[in-house]
Amino acid sequence: MAVGDWQHEVINAATPEALLTAVASHWRRWRQRYPDTTINLALGVHGQVDPITGASKTMPQAPWKTPVEIKYLLEERLGIQVRLDNDCVMLALAEKWQNPAANADFCVINVDYGIGSSFVIHDNIWRGSLYGSGQIGHTIINPDGIACDCGRYGCLETVASLSALKKQARVWMKAQPVPGRDPETLTTDMLIDAWRKGGRAHSGMGGTCRQRYWLKPV
Repeated sequence: MAVGDWQHEVINAATPEALLTAVASHWRRWRQRYPDTTINLALGVHGQVDPITGASKTMPQAPWKTPVEIKYLLEERLGIQVRLDNDCVMLALAEKWQNPAANADFCVINVDYGIGSSFVIHDNIWRGSLYGSGQIGHTIINPDGIACDCGRYGCLETVASLSALKKQARVWMKAQPVPGRDPETLTTDMLIDAWRKGGRAHSGMGGTCRQRYWLKPV
C-alpha cells in the first residue's frame, strides 16, 4: 500500500553514498509517521538499470560513472524490500496498469533533463540486450556535436533535452539581452511560460516543456 501524500524533494548527491543516505533518511521520516506499517521502496532512476539485481549500471546525469548496487545496499541498510528500475520503464508500467484503454503495444517518451523512452510490445516491457532498450537520448545525431554526459558527442540529449534547451536560451539571452531577464537566473517555469506566450527569445523551442508522450499505433 502507498502511504502519505505526493511530495517533491530535490536531492543533490555528489556521491553514491550521499544518494543512499538521502533516500534512507527520507524513508526513515515516513517510517516514524507510520510505525505500524511496512514501507518498502520502489525506485525509478535514469540510465541503464538491471532490474534483477537492482543495480544502477550507468547514470549519465550523476557525477559518478561507476555502477551502484542500490537495491542491495538499501535493503542491507533498512531491512526492507527494494525494487529498482529505469524511470521510463516505470512510466510505461504506470500507463499499462492505470489506463484500461492502453494498447498492448505503445511507447513512452520522457523529455526532461534528459530524454528516455520505454517500449511495451505484446503487453510486455521490451528491455533489450543488457536492459539498454529505450536510451534514445544517447542516439548520436551529430558526431561532431558537443560532449554529452555519457561521454560521447552529439547525442540527442545535447540538443533536445530540457537542460540543453535552457543552455541554448541562456546563450541567446546573453547575445541579445532581454530587459528584466537575467540569463543566469532562467528557470524551467520561465522558459516554458515564454514558449507558451510565443516569446521571440524562445522561438523554435517548442520542445522545452516537460512532457511525457504516449505513442500508440492506429
